[in-house]
Amino acid sequence: MTTRVDSCVSPTKPTQEQAPVEEYFFEGAEKLLELWFGCKTAKSASLRRIPRFELDAMLDIARCKVLHSAHTDYIDSYVLSESSLFVSERRLILKTCGSTRLLAALPTIIQLAKDYGGFDQV
Repeated sequence: MTTRVDSCVSPTKPTQEQAPVEEYFFEGAEKLLELWFGCKTAKSASLRRIPRFELDAMLDIARCKVLHSAHTDYIDSYVLSESSLFVSERRLILKTCGSTRLLAALPTIIQLAKDYGGFDQV
């Protein structure tokens, strides 16, 4: 039995010329990052306090941009160049596809939740 795998990914460079892992690390075509935050002390903690310019900077790290946004009393939603971002009081959902890098943005998301949202637990 033979299995054939076709890929649109270029072969890697020879060993002596390989780029650092960060340059060719592949997260997959569709990605979902859902984070729930908690706080031991502040009952009024909220991810919705993160300013838009900080969200934009975080999304730059993930390699996507906000195209449109909508806001209700309960959630902020953002249509991104490569999918969606949803921010509620204690939960952030970042769903993307293509060449985005969600894992690269994770430390920034956690820091923003601490600095602006008042959270100390993920």
